[in-house]
Amino acid sequence: MTRLDELYEMRAAIDAEIERERRQLWRMAQLRDDVADLLQGLSTTTAVTLRAVAAAYAVEVTQIIGRDRHHAVVAARHVAAFLLRDQGLSLPKVGRALGRDHTTAMNSCKRVAESVQLGRQADRIRTELTRASRETAAEMERGAA
Repeated sequence: MTRLDELYEMRAAIDAEIERERRQLWRMAQLRDDVADLLQGLSTTTAVTLRAVAAAYAVEVTQIIGRDRHHAVVAARHVAAFLLRDQGLSLPKVGRALGRDHTTAMNSCKRVAESVQLGRQADRIRTELTRASRETAAEMERGAA
């Protein structure tokens, strides 16, 4: 093989890698658009809850409602389902908000109720959401006065 042939092969490999990266970036952009559309369809409370849980677990909302099965993402998904259910959403609505079936939402709620660690994390996030909600209401009252 000549040096020129080696260079052609290297160029082909680099071009293929660039194309793979381009396709992956396009898929990620599509997923972000899909998530934005989904969040627009959700109530403000649901979207805020998902964002709070994502921030607490250092994951993205796209991961919570996606197919990701990493430990932190699964835990965040369980806590999100628990908190949404705690806010009065029906299991089918919780499931739809998370891109899951209602039985999956039911299982998530059960796991949080049985797990001390997940329960504590859910309580911390619930407290933070309540505090933020009260602050927002107080700001709105001050603005109206």
